[in-house]
Amino acid sequence: MKATLLLACALCAMGVWFVGTLEQRQASVSAKAPALENQTYSSVGRKHVVPRHRDGHFYLNTSVEGRPISFMVDSGASHVMLSASDAQRLGRMVRKRDLVHEFHTANGVNKAAKITLAQVRIGGRDFANVDAYIIPEGLGVSLMGQSLLSRFAAVEMRQDQLELRW
Repeated sequence: MKATLLLACALCAMGVWFVGTLEQRQASVSAKAPALENQTYSSVGRKHVVPRHRDGHFYLNTSVEGRPISFMVDSGASHVMLSASDAQRLGRMVRKRDLVHEFHTANGVNKAAKITLAQVRIGGRDFANVDAYIIPEGLGVSLMGQSLLSRFAAVEMRQDQLELRW
C-alpha cells in the first residue's frame, strides 16, 4: 500500500513537471518578450554580441525607426515579424483588408500585413528598407528572421552568445 502511494505521488509530480515544461515551450513564442534590462550587450568594431537569455533564447534590443523594439532571434523564421503591440508602438495600424499574407506558425495559420521599416539599428549597424510583416493576433514577441539576419556577414552562436558581424 505504501509503495503504491509513493509511486502515485512520483507519477503525479512527473506529470506536473512535464505539463509545466510543455507550457513553457508553447509560451516562448506566444508570450511577451522578457525584460532584458539586466542583459549586457557589447558592440565592438564590426560585431555585436548578445548573451543567451535565461529562457534559452536570444533577444535583440533594437531601434526601429527611432523606437525601441525587442526581437527574439528566430533563425527558422524567413521574415521579420512584428507583434501587434510592437506595430502599434511604431504607429503602424493594420486594416483587415491588408491581411493578405498567410504564415504557418507554432500557433497555427496567421494572417499578416506586409510593411517596410525605413530603418532598423542593431548594435552599431543601421539597416534600411527592411521588409517585415505585422501579425495582429497570436504573436506575443516580435521575431527577427532570415530576411534581416542574412544581411549580416556572419551570424554565429557560440555557447551562450550570439555574435552578429558586418
